[in-house]
Amino acid sequence: MSTTLFQSERGAAIFIAYPNRQAAEAIEDQFALELAETYRYIKQRKMDTQVQRLNSLL
Repeated sequence: MSTTLFQSERGAAIFIAYPNRQAAEAIEDQFALELAETYRYIKQRKMDTQVQRLNSLL
């Protein structure tokens, strides 16, 4: 999920120039929310028993 986020068009959008600071901040805010949601998803999955079993095999 995080790989998709960072390699998506939205991830690339933070690296382009915007006409004003307000537009840039809107993209930064959106990206920050998506990044936080990705982290929350990873933390929730970490507690999943199937994920724990797979991690123990590593």
